[in-house]
Amino acid sequence: YLETISPYELLKHKQGGCKPVLHDLSIAETLMVELGLNPGVVNVLIELVMGLNNNKLPRSYCETIGASWARRRIHTVKQAYEQAMRIRKGKQEEEEEKKEDITNEEVISDPLDNDDLVAMLQKVKGI
Repeated sequence: YLETISPYELLKHKQGGCKPVLHDLSIAETLMVELGLNPGVVNVLIELVMGLNNNKLPRSYCETIGASWARRRIHTVKQAYEQAMRIRKGKQEEEEEKKEDITNEEVISDPLDNDDLVAMLQKVKGI
């Protein structure tokens, strides 16, 4: 599907059938003209970025990923999809690490008082 429609058509579909905003079209044009990405690859990139950013299309993020894909010589929708899955997996791992860090901070931020510490030591020693 993503290899058979233009980025304009994809963006129009995302807008509920309305004409896409100039900002979004400009991003797609930059990715195709300046970075040389083909329309199917641009579509995968649009889907990825909008999926990660609550349906927003930040220009700098799109251009960063687009430039990376151009350097990696991503030419097919399949290649783009594989890269997108790696990025998505990396983002999910980052979010999980942040959740773990927050949980660890919560544990550390609640220091034990002396009575709690004595009770824990007694449990460990089997007293």
